Amino acid sequence: MDNLLIAALVWVGVHVGLAGTSLRGVVVRGIGEAGFRAFFSVLSVAALVWLLRCYGQAETELLWVAPEWLRWAVVGLMLPALILLVAALVGA
Repeated sequence: MDNLLIAALVWVGVHVGLAGTSLRGVVVRGIGEAGFRAFFSVLSVAALVWLLRCYGQAETELLWVAPEWLRWAVVGLMLPALILLVAALVGA
């Protein structure tokens, strides 16, 4: 679980700390815009892969199971919800 937390913080840190601060300008001046984009992309993908692997290995605990009748109630309510969503988006 500690690895999952660290991986999540690294992923957020890459985006907020590197791309969202003045550090970005320093790195761009050093390696150029194209170099920064490549570096940022590789770093982001590596952090995301690490995060996903840690998530897959994390322990889980079942907290609640929905009763069977609730599953069918949700299925029944999805049709009117979809109709209302489409009506709101179309402007009818």
